[in-house]
Amino acid sequence: MLIVYGSTSSKSSKAAMRWLNEKGIAYTFRNIRKEKLTYEEIIQILHNTNNGLSDILTKKSYGAKEFQLKIDDLKLSQAIKLLLNEADRIRLPILKDEEKLQIGFKIGEIGYFVPKEKRDAISLTALSKLWELENVG
Repeated sequence: MLIVYGSTSSKSSKAAMRWLNEKGIAYTFRNIRKEKLTYEEIIQILHNTNNGLSDILTKKSYGAKEFQLKIDDLKLSQAIKLLLNEADRIRLPILKDEEKLQIGFKIGEIGYFVPKEKRDAISLTALSKLWELENVG
């Protein structure tokens, strides 16, 4: 099952959920501002990143660079405990299923969460429309 970790005040979270709704993809939304991530959930998310904590930290918020430097000086367990109390430092949304992870809303990558059958149907529909356009007239 796809889980969207996000916030109702996050534009990126809203955009991701709107896209998923439009594609008919089922997901569970978890507002991490109201229900904090657990230590274990952060470990699971980090396990699927390429660059660890730096992948999940927001780079646009006030004090982001200073926070990154602060985190860099800590052991992983200490950094996670700090992050648990400062959820606004986490880049949103985080989309996670059993196999895939996406941090942030990237239109070019969110399609990975479309089930193969739907991807195939979408591709066939697009090809059919392209064929019609090329062969009309």
